[in-house]
Parts: sequence; C-alpha cells; structure tokens
Amino acid sequence: MAYMYFLDSSDFRITPTSQAIFGTLTNTYNAADPSTLYDQDIGAMYPSIPRTTYVSQLASMLGWLAFTMLMLIVGILRFQKREIK
Repeated sequence: MAYMYFLDSSDFRITPTSQAIFGTLTNTYNAADPSTLYDQDIGAMYPSIPRTTYVSQLASMLGWLAFTMLMLIVGILRFQKREIK
C-alpha cells in the first residue's frame, strides 16, 4: 500500500496490535495466521508481524496516482461548460 511507503521512509514504528489491525483491514501484514501473531513461549505478541508482498509499494502508489489523475481528467472533460444552442 502507498501508506507503507511513507511509513518506511519515516522512523515511525507501529505497535504489533496496530499491525494486526492494519493486517486485518488492509491485508498489508500477514495477520490471518494466529501463529504469526503470538509467541507461544512467552504468551505475547511478536515485536513485528511479517508483511505481505502481493504488490510492491511503488506499484501501488503509482497505480493510485494514475487512477486519481484519470478521474481528474474525466471530471474536467465531462463537466466542462458548454454553450447552449
């Protein structure tokens, strides 16, 4: 996801609980398997959850930017003022 690119470029760290929530909602973290969330030996969450690698972050960001530009162009062309004849 595009926000993962910005998250990686900063030094901000997300807590494991937030990673599990993001993993459930956006599928950016592998939160589907409970064995990846909790360490059975200590009975707590791992410090970090592994990420999924379905689409690269750059491809995701470029895709959303291209979609946004396309919708902007379609909106400009569609809603132009036209002369009434």
